Amino acid sequence: MPENPASTSAPAPLDPSAPTTAPAVASAPATASPRAIRLPGLVNLRDVGGLPAAGRRIRRGRLYRGGAPRALSPEAAAWIASSPIDTVFDLRTGQERDRLPSAFARPGVHEVSVPLLEGSLQANLAGLPRLPDLYRTMLDHDHAAFARVARGVARAAGKAITTHADAAAREPAASDTLDRAGHPTDARESPGAVLVHCTAGKDRTGVTIALLLLAVGVPADAVVADYALTTRELAGPWLDETLQRVRSAGGTITDELLVLIAEAPPEALEAALDHLDTRFGGAADYLARAGLTDAELELLHDRLVDG
Repeated sequence: MPENPASTSAPAPLDPSAPTTAPAVASAPATASPRAIRLPGLVNLRDVGGLPAAGRRIRRGRLYRGGAPRALSPEAAAWIASSPIDTVFDLRTGQERDRLPSAFARPGVHEVSVPLLEGSLQANLAGLPRLPDLYRTMLDHDHAAFARVARGVARAAGKAITTHADAAAREPAASDTLDRAGHPTDARESPGAVLVHCTAGKDRTGVTIALLLLAVGVPADAVVADYALTTRELAGPWLDETLQRVRSAGGTITDELLVLIAEAPPEALEAALDHLDTRFGGAADYLARAGLTDAELELLHDRLVDG
């Protein structure tokens, strides 16, 4: 999404596996997802665990989605420090990362930059695309980036398959762990978690997470419902601050711009998923065309799906 709108014109450890709410923060919507991590400074952060997947469930504490934190509260910093997240895929452009360095960096966390829509309207908001068009553009042109994230999620915390060719392509390599015989350990048993994020956790993250979830059997209606939670999660201080930055840069807030900045209308993702099915045959076929092997797709499923 146009998640950089301004370019337009010692606390106790927290339990990271539990949904977290800061009662004193009025910005946390009363109807927000129970999977959300709502602490001051965190942006649209939630665990996708618990979603249905072909008669099973997505594992909790394995895959998180979110935006880029700004000024972290002590509670939010403590949550990050104690969270299971050990691999972070940052979908922001280089300029975005320079303006707002990652708050997730800490010893033991492997950060991977996978910029989506770099150099496009996403980076400079010159013109206002419709969300379905933006999502279709990503699907049509960012195959390699999506495949890189999917491969990294499948192999997170040292999970890889055993051929030499696959080992050379593994992502991320820095966190690989082996058993005593030198073989990769079981992805299903890894305690680590992956975070996929952009600036607001809406468009780039939304399409990426949709591909991952659909590829392992989460039904489209559940994927769309998870995406749509973002509108509520971004409401409040984050949106107020973002709109003020737009005004300070000389921008005018229109209904169209508001949708691009902070809304996740279900019909936008539904149109993208229709394009995904019609043109590419669905998420699993899309990722296979982008280079994932059958073994990697199976590993992604085992990594994310319970049982």
